[in-house]
Amino acid sequence: MQQLHTALDVLTDPEQRQSYDLEQGLVQTEPRGVSGREIIFGVLGVLVGLLVLSGVWLIAGRDSASTIPTVTEVKPYDAPDFTLNNLDGAPVSLDDFKGKVVLINFWATWCEPCKEETPDLQAVYEKLKDQGLVIVGVDLYNAERSQNVSLQEVRQFANRYGVTYPIVLDESGGVGQAYAIHPIPTSYFIDQQGKVRYLKIGQLSMSDVERVFRSLQATGS
Repeated sequence: MQQLHTALDVLTDPEQRQSYDLEQGLVQTEPRGVSGREIIFGVLGVLVGLLVLSGVWLIAGRDSASTIPTVTEVKPYDAPDFTLNNLDGAPVSLDDFKGKVVLINFWATWCEPCKEETPDLQAVYEKLKDQGLVIVGVDLYNAERSQNVSLQEVRQFANRYGVTYPIVLDESGGVGQAYAIHPIPTSYFIDQQGKVRYLKIGQLSMSDVERVFRSLQATGS
């Protein structure tokens, strides 16, 4: 019970949450309090906190999928729709991809785990795009500008990793808020009906993406 209270303290206290995120290799977008959507995912935070506090994380290792799930299934809810401009200034809407499995990946150029996962995302996109997988990379451009990152630098990031999936710019920060983005990278898997089905806080792998994609394809929902 004491571990549960401690985990809740970590989840709800901004300073403790920031320290935990940094320890786990997650990158904070901007300092802020706890959002409503984070409370919805409170159970996830408590479970992760309990595992970390009990020493399971250290014993099993971060890559042990049999002990710690890499992607978490959530109670389905409507994915917040958005329309954002891509790197060429053309609008891209989430609603355009209804009927397909969509992975929304929130990232920024200065995020080290984002740099590490981008090649995997590009590779799995090339492998599965003809089978119905859509990846939309949402650059937190509002946070980028606060750190003097230019649009050209965002383009250079995409070019460096050979990204061919759509990258859009969250210039106002509104989409990041709608999806309760706190650390990055954070990714959401959306099913063919436009429902959020899975969440990943932290770096994704090719196997993560392919496993969830196959599951959503098989259920058709």
